[in-house]
Amino acid sequence: MMGTREGEELVKAFCLDVASAAPMERIDRVRRGIAPVWVSRLARAMRIADDHLAVYLGLDRRAMARRMAGGERLAPHDSEAIVATAKLLGDTFLALAAGGQVVQEVHIARQLGMWLRTPTPDLDHRAPIQYLDVTEGRELVARLWVGRYTPHGGGSAG
Repeated sequence: MMGTREGEELVKAFCLDVASAAPMERIDRVRRGIAPVWVSRLARAMRIADDHLAVYLGLDRRAMARRMAGGERLAPHDSEAIVATAKLLGDTFLALAAGGQVVQEVHIARQLGMWLRTPTPDLDHRAPIQYLDVTEGRELVARLWVGRYTPHGGGSAG
């Protein structure tokens, strides 16, 4: 089993790799499929229960468990949700680094997890995690979250 610090570094590296990749590279990665273990790793980093993250990402948990047991990769639909979540975290690391801030990956991942579960006026007082099951919702959440860490600041969803 991997140590906490090692796991956090692995998540950070994965998220930065996803965020730094060209769009075509991310598309290829999604089409090839992501290993199901990334759901658990991302959930742990954000302090969200694996099952909760899977549900909110719209993942088929039975298929995920089957693929994990068989050492298989996830289907593109499920992989897309994981890649989008990793990109969200990776974009945050990149925005902070561009602003000259020291990046504390543990704190950022935890902050994202907490923010995702906290209702916000920008989303009609709903929690951002409720929007992660569809592409448009993930894009909306990403704009709100990353906007918090860019020079222009956050903004409303509308």
